[in-house]
Amino acid sequence: MRGLLLRTSAYIVAILGMLLTATALIARLIPITNHVVLGVAALSPYLTAGAATAAVLLLVTRRWITGAAAAALTALAIAVQLPLFTGANSSNGATVRVFTANVRMGEADPKALLDIANQNADVVVLEELTAELADALDQTGINNAFRYQTLEPGENGSGVGIWSRFPITLSKRIGGYRLGMLSAYISVPGTQRDAVFVATHLAGPWPQDIEPWREEIHSLPATLNTVKEQAYGRPVIVAGDFNATYDMAPFRDLLTNGFADAAEQSGAGITRTFPADEKLPPLLGIDHVLTYNATATDVQTVRVPGSDHLGLLATIGLTPLRGSSG
Repeated sequence: MRGLLLRTSAYIVAILGMLLTATALIARLIPITNHVVLGVAALSPYLTAGAATAAVLLLVTRRWITGAAAAALTALAIAVQLPLFTGANSSNGATVRVFTANVRMGEADPKALLDIANQNADVVVLEELTAELADALDQTGINNAFRYQTLEPGENGSGVGIWSRFPITLSKRIGGYRLGMLSAYISVPGTQRDAVFVATHLAGPWPQDIEPWREEIHSLPATLNTVKEQAYGRPVIVAGDFNATYDMAPFRDLLTNGFADAAEQSGAGITRTFPADEKLPPLLGIDHVLTYNATATDVQTVRVPGSDHLGLLATIGLTPLRGSSG
């Protein structure tokens, strides 16, 4: 009797695990209309472990058919994540190093930011930049290495800024978004034409009303397409806080018209960046770098003292013009 109870309990747990995985996989594919779908999609890499647990329980208890179904579901859950771990890791163009970070309403340590930038970056893209942090960075001497800048500091998370070791030839704010979006044309050595860098920060979807985020992430593909068309074949690098994970369908919708996710290109895996101010490791990868006419060969996270996000460091090869060697 006890053995039957244990087998029945294991079967119930296994079925629940399979349902959890199936729900997570479905949430990756459907429109995000509420916080429930948002949460399930964001946590889907973790929730899909339910199928693996189910497979073990079912096969151990010799339920071969349902065990095989659980194993197949596990394989599917692995397959949807696999592209993040298999990258090209090669590029034949000029290379630029990008550091991007959400600086938590300007609370990040300016000296730490400068140290990270000096050691790892040619272009720095910051979100939630305040006037106070911009002044503090100026006082730490950021202009010594990053002589060129275009800044739009603001309050309540609306500020963005771009610093560059290389000349910025043109910059402009991109309208239509509640938080900052800023573009800069930068003359990267070894390229015939300027590369376009875009600092972006989408509205947060939680715990506040989800609609502003939905509006912005659905508008962003058209915005990026406009940036691409105006770039006339130049490389485009989009960096910032998208408040969305790779497992959310609206984020993957951005990976169209030639745009690619740098973590996927480089095989970096799930680059978890948030929340980073807790004792536990970050759970969600909501900060990203996107590329067009460029290939990321390396993407890593970096801790930013004072921020609740990890920063991203990306090494990106810029695709040369056709008929050009650089």
